[in-house]
Amino acid sequence: MEHLTASMVELGKARYRNAKKLRTQNQLSSETPAYIRLADSMHQGVANVIQKFFDDCSQVHAPCPVWLPLVWELEADEVALLAIKRSFDLLDGNDMTFAYVSFELAKSIEDEVRVRYFKEYVDKNTWKLLQRDRKNVRSRQQFQSKFWDKEKNLHSKGRYERFTLWTKTNKAKIGAWLLEIIRMQTNLFTLKSTLTRKGSTIKKIAPNPQLQEWVRQFDENSESLRPFWLATTEEPLRWESNYGGGYMSDDLPVLPIMKNAFDLRNRDFSNLYEPLNRLQEVPYKINKKVHDIMLWAWEGDVSIGTMEKRDLLPVLEPVENLKQTDPEAFIAWKREAKYVHDWNLETSGRRMRSLRIMYVAKMYAKLEKFYFPVQVDYRGRVYSVPSFVSPQSCDLGRSCLEFYRGVPIKCEEDAKWLKIHGANVWGRKGTFEDRIAWVEQNTKEIVRIAEDPRTYKLWQDASEPWAFLAFCFEYAGYKEKGYGFVTHLPCRMDASCNGVQILSLLLKDEKIGKLTNLVPDLPPQDVYQHIADRVNENLHKAKSKNSLAGDWLKWGIDRRYTKRIVMTKPFGMNGYTSTFELESVFLKEVKNGRSNPFGKSEYLEALLYLSTIVNKQTNIVLENHINFMKWIKAQVLTCPDTLKWETPFGIEIQQHIYETVQIGLFSVLGMEKTTLNYLKNTDKVDPKRQAKAVVANYIHSIDASVVHFLACKQDYDITTIHDCFATQSPHALKMHKDLREIYHDIFNQDLTGKFKSELLKQSGNTEVTDSFELGTLDVSALNDCTYMFS
Repeated sequence: MEHLTASMVELGKARYRNAKKLRTQNQLSSETPAYIRLADSMHQGVANVIQKFFDDCSQVHAPCPVWLPLVWELEADEVALLAIKRSFDLLDGNDMTFAYVSFELAKSIEDEVRVRYFKEYVDKNTWKLLQRDRKNVRSRQQFQSKFWDKEKNLHSKGRYERFTLWTKTNKAKIGAWLLEIIRMQTNLFTLKSTLTRKGSTIKKIAPNPQLQEWVRQFDENSESLRPFWLATTEEPLRWESNYGGGYMSDDLPVLPIMKNAFDLRNRDFSNLYEPLNRLQEVPYKINKKVHDIMLWAWEGDVSIGTMEKRDLLPVLEPVENLKQTDPEAFIAWKREAKYVHDWNLETSGRRMRSLRIMYVAKMYAKLEKFYFPVQVDYRGRVYSVPSFVSPQSCDLGRSCLEFYRGVPIKCEEDAKWLKIHGANVWGRKGTFEDRIAWVEQNTKEIVRIAEDPRTYKLWQDASEPWAFLAFCFEYAGYKEKGYGFVTHLPCRMDASCNGVQILSLLLKDEKIGKLTNLVPDLPPQDVYQHIADRVNENLHKAKSKNSLAGDWLKWGIDRRYTKRIVMTKPFGMNGYTSTFELESVFLKEVKNGRSNPFGKSEYLEALLYLSTIVNKQTNIVLENHINFMKWIKAQVLTCPDTLKWETPFGIEIQQHIYETVQIGLFSVLGMEKTTLNYLKNTDKVDPKRQAKAVVANYIHSIDASVVHFLACKQDYDITTIHDCFATQSPHALKMHKDLREIYHDIFNQDLTGKFKSELLKQSGNTEVTDSFELGTLDVSALNDCTYMFS
């Protein structure tokens, strides 16, 4: 354990230092933790001085500098934030001339004003494309170039004459004014005069030594408090209080049982000790066969599923005079160069995740067994503390794990869920019998994959290729040894559209309950495909009036295009966000070889059109659910204090989202949205934010209770990702039965009535009309709903 503890501390320090180095090198020191803390503490004072100056100069007959109306287009809070951030970016350990820093501060204000003015007059689609450009470029210089190119198109309309007032002289005065306010208010910077070689004197501004020492100490403390959490080689320290479970070492910070909890010290979470201790006492080991293929793929620079290629594509070198000598070849070169650039950019995040997974897996492969400490969030949901390689990681990060304890397969019934799991991770739908038959029919291919996955690569086409590879190894072992084969593979089962499923149970909505497999004696239902069918019907009716409808019909809309939107509708999915969800599915098909039927000018319009239809059909199908969510939010809007409710497991949930002043800036200077939150009044909650979060949090508190009950009930190994559960195949039928019994017991209570009365009591409302309807779904029959978890 000691060597892992040392690794956690050192890796955490290295991660912190590398992140700071990267930001500092790119003049983004204001985004490092130390300067974020400083900005938060000093912002209000600087903003107050700026606001007072605004107020004084706006009085009748008061003198007003000629440059001040330029700055008045922003609020004092926004001017202060921009100026503080830019001063930190420029002056982190550097001496610079007062004139240069002044000019740069003013330039950051001008950039923000220009962006807002541009947004006011540009069409909606151009603005959305600009936001996408912001996400898809590697540097702020590239983004600035794209933005200014778009902005030039508006110059011809005469709208930009006003910005001729932003002269160098005015910028110097604005920046000097802001810099002096920051200097006088914070005492973080010092002015000094320096002689040049020519004998003249220039003013320079530099950070005070005290500031640099404070930043150094802050970084030193912070890097020690941010370890790179890893698994433990011994059973994690048991949770017996609200603090101190999981890790035994004094070199690591003390973990709270609940992340981001309100008033944690004064709350009783003794109910959570047993389920959390049971979950974190399940031992794991690395699946050596899967890990070997991971190493082969990584060294071979192969992209498989969530594993990205190790190396970047080589950048194409420009060919001199190619444009003049061979225009067609030049166009082909540009197209290829763009593809390389876009691919390298798009895959960079996944590449880094793959690198970390490979590093951690290699470390764990040296251990006989290990454990994952867990804690909960403020809804009660359970999370593994270690990341990258854990039961809750991506397909690559979790599929290299298996249970340390094996269970023998003694009969065909014991192997049933092994086959179902294999079909699931391939992407096969249908009844359990259909999935089992599919595995049996493909036994030869499965065994062949297990024997030589480097040559026989069919497994790479699976929905979850690494999980399917692990299944192939396990199933081939079972077929070779027969009964008595000891299986270690986690076999999973998922809830059917968990958020919608839980809302259906709360409302006893038989219609939607049927679509989420809450009605017995039916084949498996698919709410995603149901809505996809409605979308196709709508497109068919509209194709004579709108060519985009016909284009989408030819393209084909299936459950992939509706899944994310339907699944997250209870959690606040809106039309704008859903457009990007659709785009990700669409682009994946294009990258797999399908030709994009939409021209550049109509591409975004086509996505918006489809997004509108999918959302409309989803809202129609889930109308009663949406009315229920609106009713809940309406009550929460009138709750003046912390919102409280008790989960089915008996945990008190406290939702306390502070009222804050939020400054959001979409600045060319920052290339991304910059947000600063600071507490306006810590004893007040924000009703709007409370209302926005409550439905998702209530649903998550219920599915968290399912995990807690199952963990207490278990006499077998389990692992969980919220509404997805896994155990060894011989235990899977029992777990499937246990889950249905838990749902039966939970929803046989009047949860809706209880939650309703809790809301009304806290909101003070007495006479409220329900805008939703309770249905006739037979909750007592949940034990017989075979496909509720599948």
